[in-house]
Amino acid sequence: MREQPFYDEKNRLVVEVLYEGSVAKYYLGDDCKGVIYQVGTDEVVYDRLGMRRWRGIINPDDVANYQAPLDFGIVLVKPDGFAEGHVAEVEKLLQESDFSIHAKRDLWLTQYMVERMYPMFYHQNYESRFFDYMTSGKSRAIIVVRDNCVNRLQEFKPRVREMFGKSGHMCNLIHCSSSTRDVTREASALFCLGQIQSLLDVGGA
Repeated sequence: MREQPFYDEKNRLVVEVLYEGSVAKYYLGDDCKGVIYQVGTDEVVYDRLGMRRWRGIINPDDVANYQAPLDFGIVLVKPDGFAEGHVAEVEKLLQESDFSIHAKRDLWLTQYMVERMYPMFYHQNYESRFFDYMTSGKSRAIIVVRDNCVNRLQEFKPRVREMFGKSGHMCNLIHCSSSTRDVTREASALFCLGQIQSLLDVGGA
């Protein structure tokens, strides 16, 4: 039994535990924690609100240990922010907060892209609404650079949401990278290699 946390075959952080007399995987995600059960073709975790189903794709290359010469992060202006015309304002606020904009692109997220951006266990009543929302219109993806970038983005996000009155759990204007592991996965999901190759020293190249 593997008692230290490790990444399983789907690149999820887990640990092995004894559960009802058998070895089971215990999920250690930011979205939830719990024993992973097999229910039909689905993998699920239960919490106090009920069953959560795994919906996500974490490719090994998305979470490789890249050596980045620059400290960077990802900002996504979500469909509500894009439709309401807040893109330019968000970019201005980023620059005023000492973030440099390295690259940006407008795109209409597909379900596959959302599964790569947000790999997690979803409650069924939330899952369909979230995927419908994230694929409902254009978004703007932005690569930003500054010192201690991810931590600074986590300070930036709630401040900007409050400025625009966006405090909900879904339609909340922007997404920002919350860990260095997230950064490379999100960059791979939203940008082509040519747009990030100057930030990532892949394989020591």
